[in-house]
Amino acid sequence: MRYETGDGISKTERGYLKDLDGGETAQTVIGEYSYTHPDGTVVSVQYVADEEGFRPNINLKQANKK
Repeated sequence: MRYETGDGISKTERGYLKDLDGGETAQTVIGEYSYTHPDGTVVSVQYVADEEGFRPNINLKQANKK
């Protein structure tokens, strides 16, 4: 799944089932989203959500001040 809104918010996500020990399965989701904060900072979040929980990696890119 991928989309982008008119105000620059974007999101990409995919999911799949992962085989675990003991014959069980777990859903895994990998994705990212980004948006521009009102102060101009671009916030980008990449994440994995699986049997170990939600694990985000957040990056901030400061706006160039003139």
